[in-house]
Amino acid sequence: MMSDPLPTHATWEGDLDQVYDSAVAEWLGMEPGLEAAAFYRQRVFPLTCERFRRDRDGVEPLDLLYVPVGTQPFAPTLAALANSAACVALLETSASAPYGQEVEAALAAGSPETVFLHVRVHETAVADIALAIRDIFDTRALPSGSKVGADTTGGTKVMTAAMAGVGNLYGWRLFYISSTFERKFGFSHHEHLVLLDNVLDVFGARRREEALALLSAGACAAAEEAFLALVAESAASAGDRGWASLAAASGALRRGEPGGMRRHLRQAAATLQTRIPRSVGEMVLRSSQSTRSVLQARIGDLDSAALAWLAAKVCWNQADPPAARALAEAAAKALGLGAPETTEKTPALIRRLAGTEAIRQRRALLGWLDHYLGEGLAEQVEVLR
Repeated sequence: MMSDPLPTHATWEGDLDQVYDSAVAEWLGMEPGLEAAAFYRQRVFPLTCERFRRDRDGVEPLDLLYVPVGTQPFAPTLAALANSAACVALLETSASAPYGQEVEAALAAGSPETVFLHVRVHETAVADIALAIRDIFDTRALPSGSKVGADTTGGTKVMTAAMAGVGNLYGWRLFYISSTFERKFGFSHHEHLVLLDNVLDVFGARRREEALALLSAGACAAAEEAFLALVAESAASAGDRGWASLAAASGALRRGEPGGMRRHLRQAAATLQTRIPRSVGEMVLRSSQSTRSVLQARIGDLDSAALAWLAAKVCWNQADPPAARALAEAAAKALGLGAPETTEKTPALIRRLAGTEAIRQRRALLGWLDHYLGEGLAEQVEVLR
């Protein structure tokens, strides 16, 4: 590391790219040594910085930018230059901390409004690095919708993995600095910014959560449409098709259409059992929980009574006795059994309902739900069977 601040400004005449290409060609024609290293630092790299300043025009500014620092200041400096940011958090190890200081020294004069944070992390503790990244975000108390970016160029491989993981999870702008590395000099040239797609978007994770929220809110048609859109675009289409059928079944239940509800449930069963059986239990459980209010609000036929009975089992095993009791009583009323005695405990009531003719006849319809719910809650469900 050199004691003089890293130059990031240059003067030139004519076309910047042509001037830069000429400087790189002159540098590549030199013999490795102090003269070549000085020419790179004093001429080639400052022109690179000017290219990055030019190219960031029109790029939306960030509220927070994470930049891992490795064993040289060049890549993290370019990462910070590529994105205007109100705050730059430099993630450093004990070995790379001096280079983090050099990055700030190179940029602070030209960006007096930018806050630089130096965050010391362990180079191989991925969990600690991820928590440090999150803590910075929490400490800044950024409002919802804030723009955050994360560089994945420098630092250790573990730092890169942690940065990419957290960035994908929260939907941040992920990027890296691509370049041509000249081994004989130990420096890079023709660097440029590469934006990275969010891996979760490939699988539709965030859009799936939005669709689940619609289903939880009772917007069944909108949820079905959202899941069907994911079927066409996502890499996890089998599960989304099953969720679309469950949303359609919930909509049919709301409209008082037991035939439609039965058809959509069977479609969901066929999709989920044959394509992704391991995740069915969790999906059905979440679906039962999200449609709990729907079941409580509309119990008017024997099919709905059967679903209410099954939902009562789910609620009881999820430690929600009030909801389980309400659903079981609604099922009893729909079955013509009247209000149960207050002394009859909820598990006993659920067992009694299971023995009715109406529930037994509909166990074929609900069997796939009952089976997969039992897989995840074997010990508790066994008490009720």
